[in-house]
Amino acid sequence: MRVRIMTFNVENLFRRLPASHGPAFADRFGLSEGTRPSEESLIAEAAALMQEDEERGLAAQAIRAGRPDVVLLQEVAGPQAMSLFHDRYLTRLGGPELRHRAMLEGNDSRGICVGVMSRLPLDAITSHRHLALGDLFDDGFRFEDHGIKHRSVVHDRLYSDPTTAVFCRDCLEVRLEIAGEPLLLFAVHFKAALPSRAHTLMARLAESAGVAHLIRTRAQARGHERWIVGGDLNDYHQVEGSAAEGHGLAPLLDSGLVHDPMERLSSPKDRWTHYDPGEDRYRQLDYLLLSPRLAADNPDAKPEVVRSGQPWRAERVADARFPRVGWDRPKASDHCPMVIELRI
Repeated sequence: MRVRIMTFNVENLFRRLPASHGPAFADRFGLSEGTRPSEESLIAEAAALMQEDEERGLAAQAIRAGRPDVVLLQEVAGPQAMSLFHDRYLTRLGGPELRHRAMLEGNDSRGICVGVMSRLPLDAITSHRHLALGDLFDDGFRFEDHGIKHRSVVHDRLYSDPTTAVFCRDCLEVRLEIAGEPLLLFAVHFKAALPSRAHTLMARLAESAGVAHLIRTRAQARGHERWIVGGDLNDYHQVEGSAAEGHGLAPLLDSGLVHDPMERLSSPKDRWTHYDPGEDRYRQLDYLLLSPRLAADNPDAKPEVVRSGQPWRAERVADARFPRVGWDRPKASDHCPMVIELRI
């Protein structure tokens, strides 16, 4: 049986940010001079609603283009938001009917979660939001083994505390039964690189180690051989084929537990899922990592990156864009959805 698995960071699904006011107002909304301050908030709210509607439609088109059987979503405000998006946008625009859906509350203070929508029945859902650093320390994980100085660990009140939660959001474990075989999906959304990549390095090191720990204890220990780690890892281990130093993904990528099929793309310049306009850099932040068994069973499987919903400022996009995509917005998301077809 063949199955198509997608990951997509849909960027603040139904979580509106305050509308801009002041000097940037006219630039953002293209308004003529002379708008009264008392009118700005009403116009901004109306414009934000219209823009949000267009962006959700573009996100739905991006999913439809990938033809997934299962979608791992990041940055969704809750189960209701996911269902509304599915019913009001995805199915109405001709996308797949993904009637099996699940989302559990995670650790994010803003309420954005990871979730799953699937054409296939979901056999089991498990949240790992309560996994603690002490569990990793007991498993042999040490920050010092990944270039963090011992004194930095000792003086860090958060990451020296064994009770600190590993995942800033969650690692949602999803079990499917495909052709009589179990397939485990570990859906994640790692800590963002804010205020800087170096400042948040320890968070992603812990999360990477946490996923590896779960694979060993939840998959390997039970005799499973097929698993996928999917989501926005918010870090990159290479840039256009050259190794990128200082990333927080080593505990997972170097564990021997996963294979990154993006490396099968012949051109390193095609291995990107996110464009950073501030640095004018194209990087891979989103991943579908395969277990060694899945990678061996699917030696020719390559990820398909849907870039038609990217804004025009991402000038490297070669695909025809969806109608209504703008220079900066509207857009499907700041991330590209990625899908891979596997034989189980």
